[in-house]
Amino acid sequence: MSRERPPRNVISLVGPSGSGKTEIICRLVQWLTARGLRVGVLKHSHHLRPAVTPEAEVYRQGGVRVFARPAPGAVEIYGFPEGEPEPGPLVARLAAQVDLLLVEGYKTGELPKILLTGPGVEEVLPGRQGVVALISREAAGGELPVFRPDEVEAVGHFVLAYLKGRQGSPGGPPPPPGPADGPGRPG
Repeated sequence: MSRERPPRNVISLVGPSGSGKTEIICRLVQWLTARGLRVGVLKHSHHLRPAVTPEAEVYRQGGVRVFARPAPGAVEIYGFPEGEPEPGPLVARLAAQVDLLLVEGYKTGELPKILLTGPGVEEVLPGRQGVVALISREAAGGELPVFRPDEVEAVGHFVLAYLKGRQGSPGGPPPPPGPADGPGRPG
């Protein structure tokens, strides 16, 4: 992602292991999809290789570079690149299919980030590059918006407003479709 600007409908949640990123993303997905948005998630893993099905592992060991298994309601796709895949093409591909892409991880690069604070945060993201908001169990001072982990609706409104502001730049994807009229709908 270092060579090209990330899509304008993407935001990353970063923080130390065990800080609650996955839980908050799952709750944000529910909140956002309830408003009619198509949401995608990309989860970065530091493990040598993500868990693969035994069938896919057989193909990988046989030298296959990509394996897909479609089924009613889902498609599994496994790619077996050498080394760490560059996130830019994957982020762009996924972001083009949804109104909003939530990324868990990828603390480096140009993605805007919401940082879950707590012990170990400076090891995760020294200098807090690209951070646009904080999620913290404790009061946090500074210039950035701060949300508690239980304030999913407030975080959701922030994400929508922040990404809507990014949409104004030329060449960005269109803004998410407007939700149906009604109370509690973002406008």
